[in-house]
Amino acid sequence: MLGVFAMLTVWGVGHLRFELRATEFLPRGTMLQKAVMDLEQRYGGFHVFRIACDSGKAGGVEELRFLEFLEQARKRVERLPAVSGVYSVGFVYALMNQIWVGGGPEAIRIPNRPLLLRMFRFALQAYHSPAMGALQDRKGRVAYLVVRTHALPADSFLRLIRQAVQAVRAVAPKGIQVRGEEGLESVLAAERRLLRSQLISLGLCMVVIFLVCFGLWRSIWLAVGVWGWNLLALGAGTAVAVGLGVSLNVVTVMGWAVALGLLVDDSIHFIEEWRRQGGEEVGSEALVKALEVKGRAIIATSFVLMGGIGLLELSIFSPLKQLGILILFSLGFGLVAVLGGVPWWIARGRSGEQAGKTEKRIRNEAIGNESTDD
Repeated sequence: MLGVFAMLTVWGVGHLRFELRATEFLPRGTMLQKAVMDLEQRYGGFHVFRIACDSGKAGGVEELRFLEFLEQARKRVERLPAVSGVYSVGFVYALMNQIWVGGGPEAIRIPNRPLLLRMFRFALQAYHSPAMGALQDRKGRVAYLVVRTHALPADSFLRLIRQAVQAVRAVAPKGIQVRGEEGLESVLAAERRLLRSQLISLGLCMVVIFLVCFGLWRSIWLAVGVWGWNLLALGAGTAVAVGLGVSLNVVTVMGWAVALGLLVDDSIHFIEEWRRQGGEEVGSEALVKALEVKGRAIIATSFVLMGGIGLLELSIFSPLKQLGILILFSLGFGLVAVLGGVPWWIARGRSGEQAGKTEKRIRNEAIGNESTDD
């Protein structure tokens, strides 16, 4: 059982997904979620960000020099890893040029004739497309590179944004300012900081639990047993949750702390009953009596908690559903740990202690016999 828990924990941690996806915030089974999921499958992801390119004057977006810069920047960003598509005003003009000349892919380029550019501009102004509002502002001063990427963890996504901004700045002519959209980047950065803070708090929680167990029983062996088995139960529950698509984020990370507290609570009740029944002095009989007294209560309370946590599955908010899955399976594995793993750990420690005492007694007897012979 120890090996199974350990393997599940290693696999679960190794495959844990540190991200939130857009589809996870949408009501499950709705047309909107299905449409977004279809876009993810067709275009390799639905993560999008924009890079603002300020020409410095109204109407500057429509100048030939600026459009050529946009197209050059688009091609550079498109070559970055994990980027599945890049769109800009310059790309729209290039596509219109292809349609105008009736050529192949080689005709996708910015037309160098001012009259043709002016005609394309009038055509775009005559047809008010919402898409053009995402590619430039109303005054024609700022243009945006809209970048679509594969599904990425937030840290990788932030790193890609910075790389894309640097790639655009490398080809920007003098007088053109390039900046990433601070809104998305700041939100993701804040989410990462919050997640790291919660993980640090979780680590401190683990340390405090270990110290409390040690202070309660004055036994490293018991403290390690309770602490270790419950962490393995938490890891095994995480592995099952990961297999069901759960990611670690600012919502689900709270499930670890909640589940760990509930699991340790059952273990403390069991060990206290074992000590009340005589503990190490009585031997295996104390373990049997402790299981008889506390076993049914632990099972009953665990199933009550699992039933209550299971109600989170009714939520339409996906991260909350993931939180319920993580706690639910952690409690299930914790029940096996407290009724199987912890008693085995106690019995193994007592056997090792008895073996050590027997070896010491035999050694003392041997020394005594040698002294007698002399």
